Amino acid sequence: MRVQRIEVKKCFVVSEEGKERLRNKEGCAFQEELDKLVKEVQGRSEKELNQSITWPQRLDKYDELTWYFEECSIDDVGVWYPAGGLPETWCIGSVRETAQCICENPKEIARISKQGNDKRAINNLPAIVKVANTILTSRYLTPIVVPGGTWRPTPPCTRMKGDIDDGSMRAIAFAIKGYEKFKAYVGKPT
Repeated sequence: MRVQRIEVKKCFVVSEEGKERLRNKEGCAFQEELDKLVKEVQGRSEKELNQSITWPQRLDKYDELTWYFEECSIDDVGVWYPAGGLPETWCIGSVRETAQCICENPKEIARISKQGNDKRAINNLPAIVKVANTILTSRYLTPIVVPGGTWRPTPPCTRMKGDIDDGSMRAIAFAIKGYEKFKAYVGKPT
């Protein structure tokens, strides 16, 4: 289903502001805070939303693509390279492959949690997995996907149908929970 780009921008801003406001919340508390945040962001103009998207290349990409709300397979999209401080070699394939690396390498996860410079993935993934079912049903926390090859360098990354622009940890959490597909805002060339 085609959507207006302002919806994608609202989703991005909710996600960004939610990183702080939704942290350490679960169940009803998570949903209540998310509802408040969505209501606040829904009232913002596109100009106000644009001011919250501080990386100019991202804003340009959001403005140039035609946007759709559709289902993505965990086999067709790839995460940021490297996502949240995960080893680069874990982030070169699909979301499924990244999730498998996380699940199959507990010793490396332990090492990163003690010695890693960037621990965002290790610190945030357990909490995201706990609320993955709620995230999966929210249009305002859905991943945002741009055409493959937009942000992920090829090589070393495998060129996928899409690059996750925002929501890599959420998509990994879906894969860890066993979901094969998830809804996303998908940008396509005009």
